[in-house]
Formats: sequence, structure tokens, C-alpha cells
Amino acid sequence: MRIMPTTKKGLTPVLSMVLLLMIAVAAVGIMYGFVMKLQKGTQSNIQKQTGAMQQKIQQQINTQFDIESVFKTSDNHIGISLRNTGSSEICFKDLTVYVNGVPTTGVVKVSPATDCVTPGQIMILNVTAYPFPALGQTDNIKIASTAGTSATYTCSITETGQTSC
Repeated sequence: MRIMPTTKKGLTPVLSMVLLLMIAVAAVGIMYGFVMKLQKGTQSNIQKQTGAMQQKIQQQINTQFDIESVFKTSDNHIGISLRNTGSSEICFKDLTVYVNGVPTTGVVKVSPATDCVTPGQIMILNVTAYPFPALGQTDNIKIASTAGTSATYTCSITETGQTSC
């Protein structure tokens, strides 16, 4: 009986296990890199969106105003006394005046001479597109800012010769 030398060459079970482990570690490393890149991009986007929302909320908190009075101007239009009750300045260009729900384009800032008012100051507006309400008439006036804040005022004329409401 003849014994044949074994000429089969192969991997030993230990070596095959080491190769499988190396492949698994490489796959985990690739997945880790992919997930970290995805997470970093998502986190950056969320931080940007959160920062923008915080800035808008802070702007709304700082931009507050009240309509102190509505009066008849010398040319029989609606005059508005607007006080800045917030903690940041309010600029005329950032305001929109609505009369009975309709935005008006004919609004003139009468005072102060500057376009913006600091906290505590009053801005006088003349709504040249609308006449002062007549006897028995009610106008709803709203002023909205680009910051998202607004103030409303209901002007009802109940007496003859009434010049403010």
C-alpha cells in the first residue's frame, strides 16, 4: 500500500477565521464612516434650522408695539399713534397697515423724522388711502410687522364731531 503525499493546499480553520474577522472589521469601519458623515450633515442642518427659529422668536419678543390711539387728521384721514413697547427699534418699512382686513399702500409716516423708533418712542402714521370713519361707522385697524407681531384697534364713531376713537 502506497501512501500518497497530500498535495491539497487550503486554509486552515484558524486562518479562515482571521480572514473573516478582518472582512467584518473592514465592513464595520466603512459603515461607521458612512453613518458619521450622514449624522454630521443632519446635525448641521438641524442646528441651522434651530438657530433660525430661535432668531425669529427672539425678534418677535423684541418687536412689540401698541396702537395708542386713532384720530382724525387735518385732511380727514385716519391718523395712528403707535408706541414701541418692545426692546428693539421698529422701522416704518417693516410695518403694514390693514384697514378692515385690507392692506393699505397709502400710509405716510408723519413723525419722528427718522424711519425707526427706539423702545418707548411713538410713531405717528397717516393713512391717506382711507378717510376717518363717519358717524355710526366702525373700522378695524391692524398693524403687522415683518417680525410676525401685530396690534389691532377698533375705531367706532358714535358721536357727531368725534375726532378720535
